Amino acid sequence: MFKVVKYIFLADFFKRAKRKIILLVGLFLFFILFSFMINDLISISTGISIKILFLVKWVSILSIIIFMMHTLLQIINIATTPFKKDDLKVQPLVRKRDSKKEYILNKDRLYTRSDFILQKYMKEQ
Repeated sequence: MFKVVKYIFLADFFKRAKRKIILLVGLFLFFILFSFMINDLISISTGISIKILFLVKWVSILSIIIFMMHTLLQIINIATTPFKKDDLKVQPLVRKRDSKKEYILNKDRLYTRSDFILQKYMKEQ
């Protein structure tokens, strides 16, 4: 039984955090690809362009890491809140029973079940 409950919670977690997980994996792959590309550019450049490329490299790497950390914190937040905020809204109680009672009492004639059955068979003949 524990395996079933665990599967349900994991399925619900993945359903709610699917976009964030895909974004995190994509950012990680982009980080690796960008690091290789910038290292290749630095190896073939000379002079002032090396300093500019180093600056671009570290600013972009730090920004990617910060964005990855932000996405990871969002995933952790989704994992720690087991219910959506929409599920936790308190629905106001509507008292329709009183309105039904008033509607029935305001009718001109009250019908019983036997009256309905008799009307049905009288219409058929």
